[in-house]
Amino acid sequence: MVRVRKTFGHNFSILVVALLLILLSGVFVLLGDFSKVDAVLESDSNAVDIIGQYDDSLQGDYTKSGKNNGPNKYGMDSPRDVVMDETNNKMYIADDANGRVLVYNLGGANDPVDYIPDFVLGSDDFSSNTMGTFSDTNLGTNTRITLALDVTGNRLFVGDYHRLLVFDTGSLASGMAASNVLGSPNFTNSGSDDMAIGVTAANVGMVNGMTYDSNQDYLYVSDYDNHRILIFDIGDGIVDGEDAINVLGHLNFTSSDSGLAANKFYQPGSIVYDNPNDRLFVSDDGNNRTVVFDLDYGGGDPINDGRWADSVIGANDFSQSGDGSGNGGLAYDVARDYLYVDTCGATFGINVYDVETIDNGEAAIATNDFVYGSRSSFFSNIYYNSTKEYLYSADEYAYEILDASTVDEITYTSTQFGHATVAGATISDDPSDANNGAWPYGLDQPQHVLVDTENDRIYIFEYGPLRITAHNTTSGVLGDKIPDAVL
Repeated sequence: MVRVRKTFGHNFSILVVALLLILLSGVFVLLGDFSKVDAVLESDSNAVDIIGQYDDSLQGDYTKSGKNNGPNKYGMDSPRDVVMDETNNKMYIADDANGRVLVYNLGGANDPVDYIPDFVLGSDDFSSNTMGTFSDTNLGTNTRITLALDVTGNRLFVGDYHRLLVFDTGSLASGMAASNVLGSPNFTNSGSDDMAIGVTAANVGMVNGMTYDSNQDYLYVSDYDNHRILIFDIGDGIVDGEDAINVLGHLNFTSSDSGLAANKFYQPGSIVYDNPNDRLFVSDDGNNRTVVFDLDYGGGDPINDGRWADSVIGANDFSQSGDGSGNGGLAYDVARDYLYVDTCGATFGINVYDVETIDNGEAAIATNDFVYGSRSSFFSNIYYNSTKEYLYSADEYAYEILDASTVDEITYTSTQFGHATVAGATISDDPSDANNGAWPYGLDQPQHVLVDTENDRIYIFEYGPLRITAHNTTSGVLGDKIPDAVL
């Protein structure tokens, strides 16, 4: 048994709470019943309240343990990809570290209605974390979740490490099941199950980028681990676990070596398809360059396995790698024939190339560098909205909207997703931590708690944001969970 007694200071009594369970690596505080002095507490007694972890209705949730009350519907953690349905006014964001996809309804001009997502895919609800369970409703991992969208066919493709889930966007609902899977023969196989098969036309080492070709009804998939691009023909429907029809980067489906040549990749990443001109742009991340395939399907030029690229951006020729610490996300501007390249280096940079015609090693027409967030080791895909002339690019804890109307002076707007108030308004263009932290509805590494019984307050010290939150109580009982003051 544990006995708890009052102790007294000079001006007020302070109960140093021995029963408060402070997890040094955790993010919540459990409260026992301290309404009586000299109360005798038995082993395995249940907690009566909790601070720091809440469900979607902001009620206490004993099953959660994420930083800053994560996951929740007000913030995100390490978003990796974004796609927009400009026809049906929806935006999809891959909330990578929380293992889910957030769906936002947009206004008629694709402007935000509010900054709280309307649906969540890959998880049961906004406050659940079901990673590690491979199924048709759950994303099994949180490793570089990637997205592609077929607007006409109402299909969202979600890269989940070694597999791709296909969701019907015509009837969205939170926690809905995927309709098909590629890269795996079924919804329940783990990555190790599929990797045991070996390198084939049907499996993927790690999905690191996707793009949809509406002309041919093809899906192009960047396979990071096997240094290749897989091409799936999905025009006549999808059969779970079906084979790719072609491969780029190798002469066959069983090879997996990397290289530096016109027909080789080293850890390919973001890919984007130029539908009007049938061109495929591939971020060859490990070689610090972008390679371009002029596929010309209309001219009867078929894809052959191991086909050579036609041009290279970021390097002088195919035998050279580019300068820098990595080639990141790509976005294509159809109206101006511009390619945007996230440099993914020590600073967050956007290089802009005029790709109406392409010469190997051509210079960017504009460069934009931003010292922002933790970009030095952070890879994310970018998206270009041609109607608004906006770029959507991830910081570590939010997706920012950039004004790209003047390409040599791309600037941050005041709009971003991932740091919302409970009422739905955006509150900052620089969220300082994951899952909307630091904020009133969560904790980050709580380490010390004091209870002031004379003045009816609880003080909690958080090591993460280096702050003390004060909660008013009534006769030792908490009302709401919102701090009444922050020190």
